Amino acid sequence: MPYTVRKRSCRQSSGKKGDYVLSYTDNKGKKHSNCHTSRKRAQGQIAAIEGPKESVVRMTVREILRDISETTYALRSTYFSNPYEDPGDEFEPDPDDPVGLVDQARRIEREDAIRGR
Repeated sequence: MPYTVRKRSCRQSSGKKGDYVLSYTDNKGKKHSNCHTSRKRAQGQIAAIEGPKESVVRMTVREILRDISETTYALRSTYFSNPYEDPGDEFEPDPDDPVGLVDQARRIEREDAIRGR
């Protein structure tokens, strides 16, 4: 919608004097003329009229970003594991090997022996 802000004396519905008139035609073809005390307030009304369209777009973008973030986090947790994580009941912690590299090497050797490598 094209908006026009003109400096012209006017009166608001409350009886207060204004200096700026915002004129526009809405989508239904109805003409509007609103009185404001400053140019900044007239621009604020334009933002209020156009605002809901932008907020819907922002909400949609936020939802898309949230979905991407959740998907990325899920993929990252699938591919990368924490070496300091508790491996479970089947392994006892070794005080000389807090990361568990020795247990991992032994496990690989056992798997290779079972497979015949």
